[in-house]
Amino acid sequence: IVTDTILSNGFQIKMQYHSIENHSVSEIIKTDNETTTKIHYKNFEAKLHILKNGITINQSLIDKTFFNDFADDSFWKKAIMQYVWIDYEASSTKELHLNISFNIPNTETFKDFILVINERGAIQIKEKNQLANFI
Repeated sequence: IVTDTILSNGFQIKMQYHSIENHSVSEIIKTDNETTTKIHYKNFEAKLHILKNGITINQSLIDKTFFNDFADDSFWKKAIMQYVWIDYEASSTKELHLNISFNIPNTETFKDFILVINERGAIQIKEKNQLANFI
């Protein structure tokens, strides 16, 4: 998936989001009748090219290794990058906010992150805590 987004705050984001060849997460499923199925889930990465007022401020390759400090190896061995999207409401003239989600396939186990990229191109990573809403 290739996107090229120009925001009214002066930021421009060129993003290539694609699966990584020969790099997958595997899961083995055993059924009741003793058959075994191996499922491969491809890992993904996003190539970012960030401009501010027409000037390149950051070029990065975002994949799960970028976030190693936020979870243990057991999560990252099973997780795949699920989504990358721009948070238009949180972004300002000084900062661009991107949301990134990782999930362990066929589970409710996930981690969400916010990449905050300032107008000079510096990246700050924040883990987004998901809290349950009760009514």
